[in-house]
Amino acid sequence: MKKISIFLIAILYSCMLVFLGACANNTSKGQIEAGVRAPSQAKTEEEAVTADAKVEATEAETVDQKSLYEVLSVNTTNGTIQLYSLGQKRQEAFTYNDGTGFLNKYGDYMSIAELLPGRVVTITQSPKTKELMQVQITPQVWEYDDITRFSIEEDQNMVQIAGTKYYYEADLKVFSDENEIKLSDITDKDILRIIGIDRKILSVSVTSGHGTITLKNTELFEGGWLSIGTKVYLPVTKDMQVEMTEGTYLLSVANDGYGDSKEIVVTRGEETVVDLNELKGEGPKFCEVTFEVGVENAVMTIDGEKIDYTKPQKLKYGVHKLEIVAEGYDTWSKRLYVHTGEATIQVAMTSSSGSTEKTATDTEKTTEKTTEKTGSTSSSGQSSSSSGAGKITSSTETETTKSKTNSEYYKALSEVIDTLTGSSSSSD
Repeated sequence: MKKISIFLIAILYSCMLVFLGACANNTSKGQIEAGVRAPSQAKTEEEAVTADAKVEATEAETVDQKSLYEVLSVNTTNGTIQLYSLGQKRQEAFTYNDGTGFLNKYGDYMSIAELLPGRVVTITQSPKTKELMQVQITPQVWEYDDITRFSIEEDQNMVQIAGTKYYYEADLKVFSDENEIKLSDITDKDILRIIGIDRKILSVSVTSGHGTITLKNTELFEGGWLSIGTKVYLPVTKDMQVEMTEGTYLLSVANDGYGDSKEIVVTRGEETVVDLNELKGEGPKFCEVTFEVGVENAVMTIDGEKIDYTKPQKLKYGVHKLEIVAEGYDTWSKRLYVHTGEATIQVAMTSSSGSTEKTATDTEKTTEKTTEKTGSTSSSGQSSSSSGAGKITSSTETETTKSKTNSEYYKALSEVIDTLTGSSSSSD
């Protein structure tokens, strides 16, 4: 009897261990390893993503970061490199010489010019002189280039890249060229390179920045339209400013028969001033437009006036409303932004049954004076998407007024459907 009791106690004890073990697994929903803190219960999905990202990054940090350095600057004149120790959280200066080997993440030799600010490296020093014997870009980190789809949430120390959230700490380094900047200096016009470990961002670099275009002497063109490159179309307002990605653009402006084009250069962090008096020219100017409709017995009106579309039409520089009606087809209604000397437009009419009679090729040949140019037409969807490419501000507006005014401009911009514009080999 005594032996049976001991046996039953042993069985009960084993059951308790199994039961307690099951309870522990149900509570943690996974095995808890030493040195890893489980995330607290999150109230929202966003908090859950944030918590998970921080836990994953913590696991990566405990393995690698003590031996990693972030490049701050390279001085080739005196042979020094400023590095930030990710383990010690401090900046240190190192010297190098002709014998120092600079390697990429694959272990191949590279130029010191590729040691850009923000890149993460491992180093080997001489035991005697403490000079750098080797500097290698570490393969332990990821590096994303040409990032345009991003959003920054500074109140949460988060950056979202193409729908995925990453977090950063207070010592995050942000660069533009070789200069260190604030994260708040970045706008949606910038193109970024971001380096990190798992879900933690270590550095952000602006590889293509933005500048500001400021218009002066806008009076004649207020109420008219401005184009920058082939993607940005905006109504002209008093003393307006537009933020644009750095590059070379063809800027055109037109209103009530006046207007012209000029090439401008937008430089990162700088203001480009455009005097619209220089684009006024002698007016009024006209564009000779040839229409290819491809539908018989269609009726075309421009600005409410019926015209003979089988003959070239002269349209004054500016914005015009075009409408075509034909029996058995949906009404074709567009707005034309005219600021070139000559253009050909192919019209796409859709039958009431939904089939397309003729599809526009979206190409136009436009000429002004003796210079040949190539233009493009844009649909309502294209016009809508281009509205985000330029940020409008006015020197006399408050922040609240700016937001309201921009909204009104973008709503109006969506109505600019077909655009007659000139372009050059300039980048847009």
